[in-house]
Amino acid sequence: MKNFLRIIILIVIVIIAIFLFFPSEYGNDLKSVTYDKNANLIVNRTNNKSLDTIYHKGLEILGIKGEKFVIREIDENIKTGFQDNLTLIGSVVKYDEYYLIYTKITNNKKMVDIASHELIHVKQYIDNRLEVIDKKLRWEETFYTLPLTIGYENAPWEIEAFDKAKELKDLMYDSLLVKK
Repeated sequence: MKNFLRIIILIVIVIIAIFLFFPSEYGNDLKSVTYDKNANLIVNRTNNKSLDTIYHKGLEILGIKGEKFVIREIDENIKTGFQDNLTLIGSVVKYDEYYLIYTKITNNKKMVDIASHELIHVKQYIDNRLEVIDKKLRWEETFYTLPLTIGYENAPWEIEAFDKAKELKDLMYDSLLVKK
């Protein structure tokens, strides 16, 4: 048991050292970027105007055009379709005419992280792979009843979003954030 505890402590120390000696090359400041403001309609209902740029650029990278979005700050009490008690930092709800994106307001770098994940969900909706109808969620050809009995980390649309968000996040960092 003592050896196991020592190994865990050593792993934690190594992880902390990696973050201290190899910090991210990107800061929190946004670059001055250009994008087609007419490609998508974004109505930002938050006080953080960086979100306009972050989402416009992410949508551009994904090649999404002609869509309407409303961005709102996420309420910590927002309900999820999952049974487990999740604290969300982002969410996308598709309505007939637009997508409602909820996001936590934080620093630009973290908001890019959140946006990269949520934009993968937008792409899943656009590609008709993800859909919520009445009290059911459809992922590809499989239907799930809400509230979901599958765990968040096991939901295939979430697994894909986390996986694909990594590449999108890197592209968004490079396009949006000033290097240190």
